[in-house]
Amino acid sequence: MKTTYLVALALLGTASAKPRAQRPTPVLVGAVTDTAGRAIPYARVTILGTSDTALTGGDGRYVFYKLREGRYTVRAQALGYLQREQDSVSIIPDKTANVDFRLRRVTCDIDCNPVILPAPPKKPRE
Repeated sequence: MKTTYLVALALLGTASAKPRAQRPTPVLVGAVTDTAGRAIPYARVTILGTSDTALTGGDGRYVFYKLREGRYTVRAQALGYLQREQDSVSIIPDKTANVDFRLRRVTCDIDCNPVILPAPPKKPRE
């Protein structure tokens, strides 16, 4: 009797369980960082030639879940940094492409023309 009760209870529990929502496989992922390797939150990553855009999270990472198969140019940009592009990124179904960007910090002169900040001098070895 106990076995029948336990089996019935187990079947009832599985019947009411909702299936977990399956997240699609990402097709393009990556990170946007500065030249020192620090994450750049809220950087805009755009797939050129499409309307697909993503913003990086606090950790500098972005993800695209749906893109058509093909080759794309991907652009990353953030306020205060020079934008970068990566050409010929292949999107293949069921395969995740990884494109990371390292953006270089800039500042604006009086007319807001981008000025590249020089890298800090390296300390001589002792």
